[in-house]
Amino acid sequence: STIGTPVFAAYGDDRNEGPIPIGFDFPFYGETFNTLNVCTNGWLSFTSTSTDLSNALLPGTGAPENLLAVFHDDLRFYGANNAKAYYLNDGARFIVQYENVSKYGQSSTILMNFEVILYPSGKIVYQYLSMSGTLTSATVGIQNATRDDGLTIAYNQAYVHDEMAIAIQAAPDWLSVGVASGTVPPGGSVDIPVEFNATELIGGLYEGGLRVTTNDPAAALVDIPATLDVTGFPGIAADPQSLDFGTVFIGVSSTLP
Repeated sequence: STIGTPVFAAYGDDRNEGPIPIGFDFPFYGETFNTLNVCTNGWLSFTSTSTDLSNALLPGTGAPENLLAVFHDDLRFYGANNAKAYYLNDGARFIVQYENVSKYGQSSTILMNFEVILYPSGKIVYQYLSMSGTLTSATVGIQNATRDDGLTIAYNQAYVHDEMAIAIQAAPDWLSVGVASGTVPPGGSVDIPVEFNATELIGGLYEGGLRVTTNDPAAALVDIPATLDVTGFPGIAADPQSLDFGTVFIGVSSTLP
């Protein structure tokens, strides 16, 4: 709030402001966007200019398209609380912050502070600093342009709480091939390089495979299973959990003319 740009020029209800530049190309459900719109009712969209205040399950036509529902409900920006929204690109991410907003119909002294963070990789983070009042009437999630694919994280339930963060991101591509197509001569063979990559994966068993399509009538489709067993990093217990190194004195000397 001290260095961000205000989203709305004045206080009010049911407003949508945009397009706001993100500062980089953001991938979302197979499309790429470099601007978005911010609504006072706790959601962002890369395309929608509506002021929808009735939260719904996702995916579904009851909510805007290309949606980031950080806390979608009927919210108010009361001037008495100096309620604001800000946006900022800090060079590594894009942030939209809701500050001192209230639920419509509740006391203007019951405040909520939360934000959404976008990363160039497509990672989305919702962060909730302080959430007061009735928290069981809101939608948290995302959905695509055609509103037939999405994710409901929470819908009208006790879920969001103070000092909470939610990360949404695609699973890392742990299996890749070096050759996407080619020709195999009769009676011949071709080596296809396959790479397993456990970067950013948590410990566990990952199952996938390769699907090869050919013009061979007897083997038009060949599935080759692949499995990756990732060993997670061990938890190391420290005993004692802290050490006292005493007082450190730093001496400074100088030579005066």
